[in-house]
Amino acid sequence: MVMPFLLILAAQAAASGAISSPDLLGRDTEATALASATALHRKMDANGDGDVTPTEMARFITKSMNGLAIPGTDTAHPLPPLSAALFQAGDTDKDGRISLAEEIAAAKRAFALQDTNHDGVVTPEERMAFMQKTISDGRTPEGVSLRPSSRAKDAGQAGERWNPPAQATWSGSATPIKIALKAGAAPMSGMATFTVDLTATSDGLAISPFVQVTRGIVFLVRSSTGQFVEPAERMIGSPPPPPLAPGELTSIGGEAPFSVAIHEMTRTIFPGPGIYQVQAMVSLFDPSATPARYAKAISSPVTIKITR
Repeated sequence: MVMPFLLILAAQAAASGAISSPDLLGRDTEATALASATALHRKMDANGDGDVTPTEMARFITKSMNGLAIPGTDTAHPLPPLSAALFQAGDTDKDGRISLAEEIAAAKRAFALQDTNHDGVVTPEERMAFMQKTISDGRTPEGVSLRPSSRAKDAGQAGERWNPPAQATWSGSATPIKIALKAGAAPMSGMATFTVDLTATSDGLAISPFVQVTRGIVFLVRSSTGQFVEPAERMIGSPPPPPLAPGELTSIGGEAPFSVAIHEMTRTIFPGPGIYQVQAMVSLFDPSATPARYAKAISSPVTIKITR
């Protein structure tokens, strides 16, 4: 399948002349859609053997981001769950690679599903509706789930939940940040509100202003008996934001905290009404270091009551 996430990255890179890509805002016939799929497949097929592997896809995304490897897209962290799921959907013979024939077949399926009025043309509105429905359904047209498991295995690891670290810079080798969580009761049928306060413990800490849930922050939720629990509905992670220049990061001091306001559907964090112990974990990475370095901090637990 011609993956929406990859297409967006390709479009960003094409704007700077790095690579060519389909026009996401234009109209497509089946012929132009298949031509775009063929061109994109050949761009990703770095060794020219006719197949695209997950590693080749990861390297392609890195190239699309002007050469900066970001968590979830470099060769050490091959593919985020959304891209991995779309890769799995396109790999119909399950041999761990996507052939050009598989790419074209997937593009044909996607075109037919997008062309809802059957006039032979896919408009930007039809394309966006298709992407939104795919995300809303939580699965590809081939039936592959886009929703990774959120089970947490211990307080230092968010299980299989995808939480790409937030871009940051800091000095020293110690953990550069501490985190505090504030939250109150919330209805299961409504929204849960949290405040995550970030304070520097290292000089020179600056962090991405895009830090948010699934962009550096994740919640670890335990039941009253201490067991990690699954939410009623899984939250779909957002693709990482584009890499930022050092001057675009937000400086964080050691006195006044940098507060992140979070408003999410309660059911995407909690399984149902009850009393829970919740911790927030923030993960950072510094791409300016060689090699890139990572850090994370976990808040003290907060007791939260979820009502009906």
